[in-house]
Amino acid sequence: MLETSVAQLKADFNVMKHTFENQERVSLDIVQKGQTIESMLLKLEQKDKRINTLEIRLDEMDQACRSANLRIFNLKEVNDFEVCHRVGRKEEGKNRPIFIKLVSIEKRNLIYGKKKHLKSTGVVVKEDLTSFIAELLRKTIEKIGLRNVWTENGKIFAIVNRWKIIVRNLEDLSGIREFNSYRRICYDRNSR
Repeated sequence: MLETSVAQLKADFNVMKHTFENQERVSLDIVQKGQTIESMLLKLEQKDKRINTLEIRLDEMDQACRSANLRIFNLKEVNDFEVCHRVGRKEEGKNRPIFIKLVSIEKRNLIYGKKKHLKSTGVVVKEDLTSFIAELLRKTIEKIGLRNVWTENGKIFAIVNRWKIIVRNLEDLSGIREFNSYRRICYDRNSR
């Protein structure tokens, strides 16, 4: 009877030993897989940063290609234009913007510099911005206010706490505190 009990204990011990060894192997496997996942996550993070950098570079190149372009808004719909074209969907009662590609940046800057003379006419001349910069401009205006934000050669500028800053991406924008309307700085645009 004692021999049977000892044999049973040995058998139970061997089963427990085998189970423990299996669990140890599983634990090591889990640790190795965890390290592999951490390594993959690090590589993925690095690739995300690289993709973001490439997207910004691509957008900068796209904006450079648009440097001689302008868009004119609120100009009456007339069929007299052959060199430029209207953009956007035609809607009743709305004038579509006109896209103009000029022969040089100097010509573009000459026209763009005269846009202030159109203030009372309702005609608006804007830079031809990439969709990324246009969306970033919209968000910057929402956060800081129209009077303190403008574009110049495809770059977004803003006046924050009397400092002129360049907003290049959402990170730049997220670093700026929200302004209440009574704290907005009324800057003379001619001093820029």
